Amino acid sequence: MCVIGAIEPSLRRVEMERVKRQRPENLDAYDFVLRSLPFVYAQMPKDSAIAIPLLEEALKLEPSYGAAHALLSFCLHAKWARGGLHQKDRISAIQHARAAIALGNDDATALATAAFVIALDDHDSAITLAWMGKTDLAAERAQQALRLSPFDTITRCWAYHALAIAHFHASRYSDAATAARSAIDSNPAFSVPRAVLVAALVGLGRVDEARVATQSLLEHEPSFTIAGLSQVTELEPAVFRRLAAAWREVGLLE
Repeated sequence: MCVIGAIEPSLRRVEMERVKRQRPENLDAYDFVLRSLPFVYAQMPKDSAIAIPLLEEALKLEPSYGAAHALLSFCLHAKWARGGLHQKDRISAIQHARAAIALGNDDATALATAAFVIALDDHDSAITLAWMGKTDLAAERAQQALRLSPFDTITRCWAYHALAIAHFHASRYSDAATAARSAIDSNPAFSVPRAVLVAALVGLGRVDEARVATQSLLEHEPSFTIAGLSQVTELEPAVFRRLAAAWREVGLLE
């Protein structure tokens, strides 16, 4: 087990609790970033709306703060992808992601976050392997992430989310459902793993359960549509088409 992977999430939580106890007038750029983290990683528009002003304050204090640019790009991506598909949010997400790459060359997390946003919002740079249909490699990388950082809920959510997509694409529907549930457990606010769970249950022929999971999805993201998600994730049409077909079976809106 990677010692750093085990310790780092605990240190982050301690730092986040520390900054909550500080008086607002004593906050510096790093503290604003720490305050934003619970809302950034929820990955939903209502949470991003709380994080964005905090990150903007961090950048007012330190305009060259690469991590703040990366996290702001992540929030703007969530606002675009699940908050109305407004092009100004997508453009701003890309701008801050590119700023993070230019300024955050000593911060691996900032670079990875920025690259992810660019991959989905600008369809440039490295592309998420699972959405590309590179099933075996996606699963390998996800398992490696889980080994290296087994206690970090952020890593776990993304790793299990990738596994769910990869398993679904390979018609391993039971494994896809298990992985999707693990992603949901790691980040209950994030809606997209719930959509993958719906598709996996349809694949298993458990349509009644899929309809219940659909209601849960819509409670978390009432504006969910197949077309809306396709604008963000349809990097390889063959992957997305099969998911979309399953969603249509339970009546999710185009």
